[in-house]
Amino acid sequence: MCDNSFCKGDPPCPTTLIKSFTNILTDPATMQTAVGFIFATVMRAFIGSLVKDIIMPPIGAALGKRDFSELFLVISAPRHETMAQLIRAGLVYRGQYATVKEAQEAGVDTRVTIRSIAEAKEIGAATWNYGLFVNNLINVVLTAMALAIFIYVVNKMQYWRWSRFCQESARS
Repeated sequence: MCDNSFCKGDPPCPTTLIKSFTNILTDPATMQTAVGFIFATVMRAFIGSLVKDIIMPPIGAALGKRDFSELFLVISAPRHETMAQLIRAGLVYRGQYATVKEAQEAGVDTRVTIRSIAEAKEIGAATWNYGLFVNNLINVVLTAMALAIFIYVVNKMQYWRWSRFCQESARS
């Protein structure tokens, strides 16, 4: 019960809530969880940079692209709707065809050329972004490896401390 004379205990008094909050904050499990979240945030930034800046550039260069995350496949692209758009895109010359339909019948590909994922999103084209998928897959694998190494090291440290404690207690 609360030691305040004005507090009857129902609803819980502020003093009891503050004590409960203080107990939660000073609990070792809460501190370990907070350290885990901070570590995960730092590792996410580190591994993201490792993948983006160190691992993927050589893979992208081997495939002939500078940025591997920009690899995508256009599933469906919109078509140019006017002759002015076809001329601006360099698909036909001025006066070559009278209408877009005539250009299509002559075999001119009137689909919009898409050069980047951002451009595809801007015009509403459907794309399969396999470069981003591979980047994220490598991120997940490296994060799992880093976590496994971290857990291994912590377990080794705990084993070392425990074995040292056992040696000291056996001596006494």
